[in-house]
Amino acid sequence: MFLTDFYKKGEFFLLFFLLIFCPLSALEKAVWATPWDIDSKEKIDEMISKITECGINTIIAEVRYRGDALYFPNKYDSSSPNEEPRNYKLSDQDFDPLEYLSGLCQQRDLKLVAWLTTFVITGNETDNIGLEHPYLTYPFWITHNSQGDRMLPREEEGAYFDPAIPEVQDYLFNIFMDVINNYKIDGIQMDYIRYPSKNYGYNPLALKHFKESNFVDYQEFKRDNVTNFVKKIYEGAKKINPQLTVSAAVFANYDDAYYTRSQEWVKWLQSGIIDKVYLMAYAKENEVIKKQLDFASSLEQRKQIVVGLRSWDDDNAYRGKEILAKINIALKKDLGGLAFFSYYGIKNQNYYKYIKQGLHGK
Repeated sequence: MFLTDFYKKGEFFLLFFLLIFCPLSALEKAVWATPWDIDSKEKIDEMISKITECGINTIIAEVRYRGDALYFPNKYDSSSPNEEPRNYKLSDQDFDPLEYLSGLCQQRDLKLVAWLTTFVITGNETDNIGLEHPYLTYPFWITHNSQGDRMLPREEEGAYFDPAIPEVQDYLFNIFMDVINNYKIDGIQMDYIRYPSKNYGYNPLALKHFKESNFVDYQEFKRDNVTNFVKKIYEGAKKINPQLTVSAAVFANYDDAYYTRSQEWVKWLQSGIIDKVYLMAYAKENEVIKKQLDFASSLEQRKQIVVGLRSWDDDNAYRGKEILAKINIALKKDLGGLAFFSYYGIKNQNYYKYIKQGLHGK
């Protein structure tokens, strides 16, 4: 059925070329796993069984949710100070999800990427955070809007630390290095590596830093701060482990990423300060996905771009066949692989067979 569909569209030879010269087995086929997917051994065991059956070969596990840890900070090596509390969802406080995942992935020949949210520091609700949480410990690091008001957790995805504050970058750098120093992983992924919107980034400390800089344009200053942090993580990670893959989840619409989020991911690729970017191509409309992937595939660094596809449903109207169609669209592009957000959505909507069909053609 998979080959027949392509043949009917006159694209059989394109698919044949892809299968011969760029086999699906060589592509990255990843899934993002959220904290509620990995907070117990039983959930992790079930997830690994299910995803390997689908043909997925990489797990991107969210081990820093919102200023908290699904691992043990400074577990063995404390050279990078990390004071973040353990995640509230861990009912067994002796359980180490990242270590357990690492062991299983090595056994199953799966790649494991530690996914850390970066500048966002809370969710929209703060009921589950304790007094030791960085949101309460460092309130003076929270970004402000252009009117001078401190960002509140109920805004956007939650409150953010301001990327332009040097102490914020140092604090977060240590967290990334701590994970790399203490766990056997194949990669590290930065998420929320951006500003929440163009209207934020006006913390008084950030404004002071701008006035002391050589920048004239404030939006350029903001982009430079995010880019410098990406470079800092890349260089720090490679110093510890040159084989580690450093990546970031980015907005698929580059104009939105660049102008609204201060996320110039094309420059990151062109400058060699990141190994991969994962496009958050989560639109439901196929034409939107095609347009975004046309841009991505036009770049010289296209093999360093992984297509992240929507794999969840908010209203039971997003069918598995729609995911299959997007897989087929993405596979026609000369890009670096596919990723599905998220395992939680795949499980809840029982999308397994569609992903397996898309990845295996059966």
